Amino acid sequence: MDPRHGHQPLLHAPTANALVHNGEIYNHEQLRARAAEESAKLGEPPYEFQTHSDSESVLPLYARHGEEVASMLDGMFAVVIARPDGGIFACRD
Repeated sequence: MDPRHGHQPLLHAPTANALVHNGEIYNHEQLRARAAEESAKLGEPPYEFQTHSDSESVLPLYARHGEEVASMLDGMFAVVIARPDGGIFACRD
């Protein structure tokens, strides 16, 4: 959690996706680790998180898995991601 630096919307620089989130994602540390592991397996540099916010943990996984990311989240939350193409993804617990 990073209430001092987790100002929203959070932006994913590689895709320009913007995320807003309310609630808490309990497994955010595992999600960050998963994102790093997936990048390593693909020989890609790891995503550089800009905050310690649980919200930001969703962005690199959404970029890789799309809507499937909803099934990875554990917590009490509502998440909305706006894509630069005008598309919107929303999910909740």
